[in-house]
Amino acid sequence: MSESKSGPEYASFFAVMGASAAMVFS
Repeated sequence: MSESKSGPEYASFFAVMGASAAMVFS
């Protein structure tokens, strides 16, 4: 993974993390 640029990779990563967090905290 390339950490030098913010791209779709980060978007999908945060989307998955957000979904997991939503399931955990709800």
